[in-house]
Amino acid sequence: MRLLILGILLRALIAPLVLIGIVVLSFAAALGVSTLVFNRVPPPMTRRTRSPAPMCSSRRRHRHTGWHGPADQSEHPVRRLRPAR
Repeated sequence: MRLLILGILLRALIAPLVLIGIVVLSFAAALGVSTLVFNRVPPPMTRRTRSPAPMCSSRRRHRHTGWHGPADQSEHPVRRLRPAR
């Protein structure tokens, strides 16, 4: 009877340690695979543009309204540069 209780207690102590070990091992494996991919796979060839994308001139407005810009999207400086269809 004592051996049965001891076995149950040891299983209760060892099971969480095994689970933690599996999580750490899977994280290390994912980190290793991503390192291999980023070091071995070349970046995609992209075409250089003549000029960078226009910067948003309404930075003061973004501080108050978040990243979404003004409430009226027709006021957005980037959309103003595009011709109307």
